[in-house]
Amino acid sequence: MRRRDFIKVIAGSAASWPLAARGQQPAIALIGILGSGFPTSSAIFVDAFKQGMAENGLAEGCDYMLDLRWAEGDYTRFAALTADLAQRKPKLIVVSTIPGARIAQQVAPTIPLVMSGLIDPVGAGLIASLARPGNNTTGISNMTQDLTAKGLELLRTVVPTIRTVAVLFNPANPGNRLIMEDVRNKAATLGLTVQPIEFKGPDTLDRTIEAATGNDAFLMVGDAALIDLRDPIAALTLRHRLPTAQLYPRVHRCRRAYWLWPIASCLLQTRRDLREEGARWREAVRPSG
Repeated sequence: MRRRDFIKVIAGSAASWPLAARGQQPAIALIGILGSGFPTSSAIFVDAFKQGMAENGLAEGCDYMLDLRWAEGDYTRFAALTADLAQRKPKLIVVSTIPGARIAQQVAPTIPLVMSGLIDPVGAGLIASLARPGNNTTGISNMTQDLTAKGLELLRTVVPTIRTVAVLFNPANPGNRLIMEDVRNKAATLGLTVQPIEFKGPDTLDRTIEAATGNDAFLMVGDAALIDLRDPIAALTLRHRLPTAQLYPRVHRCRRAYWLWPIASCLLQTRRDLREEGARWREAVRPSG
């Protein structure tokens, strides 16, 4: 979905905002953001969101305020974070992962929910369909599921001698389990052996990556917590000399679907512009009228 399409989505969810939120009274709409990662490494999303809102004539502190909550890679924190956020009665909540969305629907069912780039929200049971989502939920999904399996294929193309690939995924994210099935199927067609490596949290990252040694290559599945840890993951795979492919967020706009980008140890990376994705959030929260 393109940026202008996402703007229409957020405008639709914000149509029920009171007149005060549209500038007719001196009131400020509160927008909650339930983030999966860390404040520092996720700042690119928030900055892009603010920029997008400004492009539509909405200024932070005048037209809206943000309440940011971060799980810091620990998805068990979503329930407490959502409950605390709901007490402030935001006009809507933006989420970027399936576990966060599911908890928000359960804990705060009356607050409109905006999905940002979730993987197969229909299959996860969050919404009825992309055309008519229901459940007081709207937003966008992404193609990470397809891209990750493609990354395995590209790894084999660039490094044709590989036979075994360690695949890092987050078992707490249902979308990652779906992706792992696709990766296994793709590996079978390529004659590769996949070793699943479960992400158990930032504190055990060193041991997690060490478990991948002995394989010929390393593939990282797209997950909000893992994307936030992209730099230490890249440094660790470099230390262990593992050719690596990952769904890495590029800051600058690029029209190519894939590219070689030798940053740290990452031999292959797929295009995902986080500034573009963050800017899309404003489409679902922009008040109409």
